[in-house]
Amino acid sequence: MAYTLNPSQTLPYGEGTQFTPNDSNGIVNYSSGYIVMDSSSVVAVVVPIGFHPRKIRIVDVTSAAAYLNNNYAEVELLDFMQTVLANSTIVTKTAATTGAVDKVLDTTGLITVGTDAAGTERTFTISASALQASHTYVFEATA
Repeated sequence: MAYTLNPSQTLPYGEGTQFTPNDSNGIVNYSSGYIVMDSSSVVAVVVPIGFHPRKIRIVDVTSAAAYLNNNYAEVELLDFMQTVLANSTIVTKTAATTGAVDKVLDTTGLITVGTDAAGTERTFTISASALQASHTYVFEATA
């Protein structure tokens, strides 16, 4: 296994696992957790959250140096982004020429939301290209 999803709980009736719901102060569909990538080859991560997310944010929290040197230090998907521009996400990364932290629009499908038609509803997937081995990421998803 190339990653660990935390914190998760087993659902009743053999429905698999999902992240433990948080006390979200009135936001009904909110999930957060963290993902620990091990040192082996990076693979895509499927995150079962129990609802169809409308906003997803993933942040590399390995270290300050890792954050600043990571082309995908933060990846964010907002509702309807992929409707307007297929496979689009907002990426926070370091500019190679200036070292400044910039936000750019990425269209390589770093985050995809599961669909009913594909049988992946109530999940989202983080592509392997957005992740690094031996890094830890936190995420939050809301609907």
